[in-house]
Amino acid sequence: WGALTIRYRRHTFIANTNLSLITTILLVLSIEGMLHAFPRLLGDTFANGVLTKYSTKPGGIYYFDPVLRVNFMLPSYSTEMVYNGYSWHHQTDQYGFRNHESRTRADILLLGDSITYGHGLEIEQTVGSFLERLTGRTVYNLGRQGDSSLQEAYLLTEQIARLQPRVVLYLFCWNDIRDLYAYRTDSELQEFINTPVNDITYPPRMNVLSAMKRRDDENAQIMHPSSLLDVVRQRSYLVKVYDWNQFIRKEQDFEARISDQDHDENNATSIGWSYTKKAIAYMNNVAVQHEAKFIIVPVPAMNKRLLAILKDVAAEQALPLVDTTSLDPADPSNAALFLPRDGHLSERGARAIALLISEQLAEKTSLSSLTEFN
Repeated sequence: WGALTIRYRRHTFIANTNLSLITTILLVLSIEGMLHAFPRLLGDTFANGVLTKYSTKPGGIYYFDPVLRVNFMLPSYSTEMVYNGYSWHHQTDQYGFRNHESRTRADILLLGDSITYGHGLEIEQTVGSFLERLTGRTVYNLGRQGDSSLQEAYLLTEQIARLQPRVVLYLFCWNDIRDLYAYRTDSELQEFINTPVNDITYPPRMNVLSAMKRRDDENAQIMHPSSLLDVVRQRSYLVKVYDWNQFIRKEQDFEARISDQDHDENNATSIGWSYTKKAIAYMNNVAVQHEAKFIIVPVPAMNKRLLAILKDVAAEQALPLVDTTSLDPADPSNAALFLPRDGHLSERGARAIALLISEQLAEKTSLSSLTEFN
C-alpha cells in the first residue's frame, strides 16, 4: 500500500482511503485514551472490570488453590484498591487476612465477605477495628470479598486452632446464598448437604508458595507478552469492551440458571439455604469443639425475607443472633450507613454494627462482662 501511495499519491481513491485510515486510527486512539483516562465513561460495571484487583491476575490480591478450588488473599501484600469510584489501601498479614498484625491468638473471630473485609474502607474503619476498640478485646478478621458459608466453613476449620477465640461471629450477608451457585454445581452443594456434620472434612490446601508460583506461571504471558498483538489484547480498553459484553452474557446465563424455585434465595428449602443451614451447623460444631461461642450477625438488607429465614435457622439450631434491625437500609435515616452507588457499609455503618455487636456480646455469650475473656 505504501508503494501504491507513493506511485499514485495524487489519485483520488488513494488519497481518500489514506485520509479514512488516518481518521479511523486517530479516532480509535482517542477513544482508547479517553477510556484509559476516564474508564467510568461506560459506567461503573465496565470500570470495575478493568480496574478491579479482586482477581488472580497480575496486580490482583488473590491466588487460586486448585485443591480446594478457593481463592486466597496473597499474604503480606499491599496495594491500592479501586471499585465503584471508591479507593482504599489493602494490606494483609502474613497469613493472608486483612489485619493490622499477624496474631496467633484472638478473643473474637470474624467470618464474612466484603462487608467484613471492609470494601471501600481503610482498615481502621472496618467492623473488626471498631469492635476491637469498643470491646478492648483482640479481634481477628477472616472476612474476604466474595466469600459465603462455603469458604467461611473452611477458614474456620483451618484457623480456629491457631487463634483459639472465645467468640466466633458469623456475619451473614444478603448475597451469600446466590454466591454459592457461582462457586459450586448443584450436585456438589447437594453432596455437602447430605454429609453428616461430624463427617465433613476438608483436604489440606496446596502449599502457599507453590500455589503462588502457579499463579505467577499462569500470568507469565500477561506480564511478558510475546507479540504486539498480545500487548494490544491485554492492554486495550476497546478489547475489554468485548470482554465486558462476554461478562454480561455470562451473567445473564447465570441468572437464567438460578431463576427457578430450587435456587430462589427467598425459598427456605432451596439448595442454597439448605447448604447454608448445614454449614452453620458445621461451623457451630467446630466452634463448640474449640470451646468458642458461635454467634450469627445479620448484615442489614432490604430483603426482609432473608432475615426471617436466618432467624428461623438460628432458632432451629438454638444459636444466638445479634439484632441489627435498627440499621434497616430501607429507613432513610440510615442512608449514611451505606456507601452511595455501592451498598457496602460506610465508616459510620461499620461503627454502628460494631456497636450493636459489642452491646449484645456479653448477653449472647452469657458473660456478665467482657473482662471475663481470658
